[in-house]
Amino acid sequence: MFDEKLLFNSFMDEGREQVELLELGLLRLESLPDDLETIHALYRATHTLKGGCFVVGCTDLGNFCHMLEETFGTLRRKEMTVSSSLITALLQAVDFLKSSLTELSRGAPFDAEQATLILAGLEQLIRRLSVSGSPCEVSDIIMNRSEAGNRDLAGVSSLQTPGQGSEGTIRINQGKIERLVDNVGELLIVHSMLRQTLGNYFPEGGVDTLFGTILDQMQRLGRDVQEKSLSLRMQPVAEVFQRCERAVRDLAAATGKRVVLQQQGGETELDKGILQKLVDPLMHLLRNAIDHGLEHPASRLAQGKSEEGTITLTAEQRGGVVFIELKDDGRGLDSAAILLTARQQGLASHVDELSEAEIYNLVFRPGFSTAAEVTELSGRGVGMDVVRRNIELLQGSVQLTTVPGRGTTVTIKLPLTMAILDGLAV
Repeated sequence: MFDEKLLFNSFMDEGREQVELLELGLLRLESLPDDLETIHALYRATHTLKGGCFVVGCTDLGNFCHMLEETFGTLRRKEMTVSSSLITALLQAVDFLKSSLTELSRGAPFDAEQATLILAGLEQLIRRLSVSGSPCEVSDIIMNRSEAGNRDLAGVSSLQTPGQGSEGTIRINQGKIERLVDNVGELLIVHSMLRQTLGNYFPEGGVDTLFGTILDQMQRLGRDVQEKSLSLRMQPVAEVFQRCERAVRDLAAATGKRVVLQQQGGETELDKGILQKLVDPLMHLLRNAIDHGLEHPASRLAQGKSEEGTITLTAEQRGGVVFIELKDDGRGLDSAAILLTARQQGLASHVDELSEAEIYNLVFRPGFSTAAEVTELSGRGVGMDVVRRNIELLQGSVQLTTVPGRGTTVTIKLPLTMAILDGLAV
């Protein structure tokens, strides 16, 4: 029996993946405007998303994707030049796709008015950036959207099978993994109960000679299954690091600064539950680094630095712990200014004798802010205390080190997973 709900859920999962690919591809294209392979990848992602929209009956969203596909087709044919303004407009279109998928999952209608505004802005850019002077017009696509939908529907027999990539991976419902992990944990508990019960029947150590080998083998197999089932929950931190690329671009534009993001150790894996809750703290840290830490280009040049500030994100596993580090090469922290602000806000006494480390830790106090004025990015006293609280909820810790004039480093220490808690029967 044909399951429409299953098809729609598969489309939503696939759609979100394609939107992420589009965002990452556009960020790459901005730095490498002549990278034809990136343009091909953007075209393919949009085509896949468009086909999925028509298959599940989301015609309006499919037509919107068709317009983006035509834009990338124009770039493939080298009929238009890549510019920062084009990337910005296309990123806005991707944001609209992302929000549209979310609204569709809730059963909300397609926002045709917002779509028209985005299309109109893109049309103007396409006209201005066209090399040939006769680019494909967005208005033509809108007028013929029904024809386009029928044409593409005929060429798409089904959605790409979710998770079926070149490596032969499959997509598994997270709830099934959670139940598997729970069942394996219960199996190991039953094993321990069995060993203890047999020990009561064979108080002279007979269990070691009679059943010991079998019990040890059961325990080894149980631990192995537990380890493998937990590995299904592990995902590379690159998934979070990649989100930071867009955030850095937007924050740099908002502050008028030039910022380069470097990433290392993206293949390091963390439990998916931890990874999802790491996003907000990391975004807070990025916002602070760009708004407070990095200087404006003119100021950096005056100090003998490059115009571009650098933020480095690294991840490394050491034993059962993952260290995530966010480092900037900005102005660093001013201990005197921090202490003065803390005393003015009643967060530290005038008679307190604080070490440098203790002074820097004051930035994690609720309500603390050294910003002279409230802006969209800072000044509200909300941020670093949220970072510490969220990290501690994940059984982790956060540390801050700084060198005045050279930059600041925030180190987050996290457990690999929160799914295992070994117990001891007493």
